[in-house]
Amino acid sequence: MRNITLLIPFVFAVAITCQSFVLAQPPMVSSRSATNTYLDGGLLNISNVSHVEKKRLTSQARDYVWSRWTQGLNGKIRVRHVGIDGPITTTTFRIIRNSNGELRIEVKVEERGIWLWSHSKVVSRSLYLRAERVELMTDSTSSEIPKLITVDTKREPSSYAIRLVATNRADDFLF
Repeated sequence: MRNITLLIPFVFAVAITCQSFVLAQPPMVSSRSATNTYLDGGLLNISNVSHVEKKRLTSQARDYVWSRWTQGLNGKIRVRHVGIDGPITTTTFRIIRNSNGELRIEVKVEERGIWLWSHSKVVSRSLYLRAERVELMTDSTSSEIPKLITVDTKREPSSYAIRLVATNRADDFLF
């Protein structure tokens, strides 16, 4: 009986550890087809945070999109921003495969008023052909075309931007 009494706290500790491990894993979300199962990167709220924290969260979103793209894996991450007396804007980045199996990036921007009775409306929805890493633009280089960074070059997410390339280059999206 004494051995069982000593074993109960151990079993309880293992159960708690396993439960916290399972809860820490990001959810896999499945859409209609098995080919569009994707890892949900979560929601990053960049409102009411310091400039440093905003840069860190934006870099985290950039790194998520880039890593899923280069690994050829589906994924989704959302970034939310609330302007001063303005709408709540949520930008969703989805890395998905089209019907031909080609990897694409969908960017959907939704806005919702700050009042409780406001409804969400999709402001824009675009599909991009590929992602490229480019040098961050500064004020002195803003008129120049950003320089491409090769895939095999190791860089911190805060040291580059991502250009999403559209069919029409004028519609490219830089973040």
